[in-house]
Order: sequence, then structure tokens, then C-alpha cells
Amino acid sequence: MKKQWLLNLFLLGLAIALAAFIFFSEEKPDSRQLPRLTDIDPGTIRQISISHNGHSTQLEKHNGSWRISKPLQIAANDFRVKTILQLLNAPVHRTFKPAELDTEKIGLADDMTADNTRIRFDHSEIIFGIVNPATGLRYVRMGDGIYTIEDVYSPLLTSHFGTLVSMHLLPQDGVIEKLKLPQLSVYRDTDSNWQSSPPVSKETIENLIDSWRYAQAFGIHAYMPRKQLGEISIEFSNHPPLHFIISDTEPWFILARPDTGLEYHLEKETGERLLQPEQ
Repeated sequence: MKKQWLLNLFLLGLAIALAAFIFFSEEKPDSRQLPRLTDIDPGTIRQISISHNGHSTQLEKHNGSWRISKPLQIAANDFRVKTILQLLNAPVHRTFKPAELDTEKIGLADDMTADNTRIRFDHSEIIFGIVNPATGLRYVRMGDGIYTIEDVYSPLLTSHFGTLVSMHLLPQDGVIEKLKLPQLSVYRDTDSNWQSSPPVSKETIENLIDSWRYAQAFGIHAYMPRKQLGEISIEFSNHPPLHFIISDTEPWFILARPDTGLEYHLEKETGERLLQPEQ
């Protein structure tokens, strides 16, 4: 019994000593911060232009929200745009002058950057080079300097522009006047009261309108022609009408907008609520 007690005491002491060793031997965070790519305040930016593989996406800020202005006019995903804006203040691991590097090898030679991925914030342009295979850091060029930064921004810049489109199906300030579904139509009459065909309760109509007003996709992708399972049209009092094609219901509910070259992927349950309002 005594031997067991001594063994337990020894093991406890060993555990405490090991914990102390780990605690005191851990590398403490360096209090010095890495320098930033720029000292530009992201909140001051009003225009963003992204070029990749011959395609261009332009964004503009209006009344505190971002909109895509090219290749089409549509609301942008503010959260993802803010992520891109963080590039301005990205931590810089190393700074080089072009003469210190083989700029051709890293894809940033003067005569070979025309097709590079690049982004312009107002009047400041950043050009992307290759990723250093040894460090996993991305070479970027800005003005007369070349820098290495974490490679966390390029996926948003090199994806289809739909990645930057708002996940909301409808304009957030849109006032719906008429909604035509495959099996149901709802509309406001001359007295601004909701009516439907076939008739359903007022509460059912309000639930349906709310479902559409707040519906969001979990992903937006380039339009892919598929079978047509139904059509949906929506008219607003303050926006041009929208037209969707139901192109799939399994495993995801997909609403396509061929006019924009986009399709919205939703959870199946979300899609069902948009077509079959709660009674």
C-alpha cells in the first residue's frame, strides 16, 4: 500500500515537473509585430478592381455597402469584400528590392506581369507572383517593392466572380409586389392588400414573402445549363423584376439566373419553404 502511495506521489511530481518544463520552455509570442503591406485604412477605399485570367471584376462602395459593377450590376458579399480589403494591411514576412530576386522565376518580371492576378484598391495596385514552395508564402509586388505574405487572399481573387456576390436571393431593400411560383401566385391588389391564386391565408402569404425576403444561398456558382423544373418571377416596386429557373432539387435546391450567368445553391429545406409556404 505504501509502495503504491509512493509511486502515485512520484508520478504526480513527475507530471508537475513535466508541466512546468513545458510551460517555461514554450516559445513566448514575439511582442514585435510584422510590418504591414500598407498603412492604408481599408475603410477609405471606394473602388476595387480585380483582374485574373483575362477576366475583370469591379466593385464600388455605395452608402456603406459594396456592389459589383462589372461584369454586371449586383449586390456584393460585404463580408468577403472586407476579407479582401484586409490585404492592404497584410503582415509582411520579408521585403525585397526587385534587383535582389530573380523576378522572372517568381513571376514578377516587368515583361511578364500583364496576365498576372492583380488587384487595385482605388489607386494602389498589388500584383501577385508565385508561392514560394519552401515557405508557402506568396510573392506580391507593389510599387517598387516585392513582399512575401500569407497566401490567404488569392483564392477569393482567382475564383469565379460569383464568389463575391451577395448570398441573398433578393435585393435587401426590395419591396415585393408580385411573386409567381409554379403552383402559387401572390400579389398586392389596388389597395395594397395581399391576394393569392389559388387562395391561401394572409398569414401563409406573409410567411412566404418573409421566406423569400431573407433567403440566402450557401454558395453561388457559374451558371450550368440543366433541366428546367419550373420558373419563378418576382416583381418589385423599387427594383427591376427577377426571374429564376429551378434547375435541381437533389441533393441541393438550385435556382439559376441565366441572365447573370449565376446559379444559387440552397439547402433543400430552404428551397421547399420558398415553394411550399407554411400553412
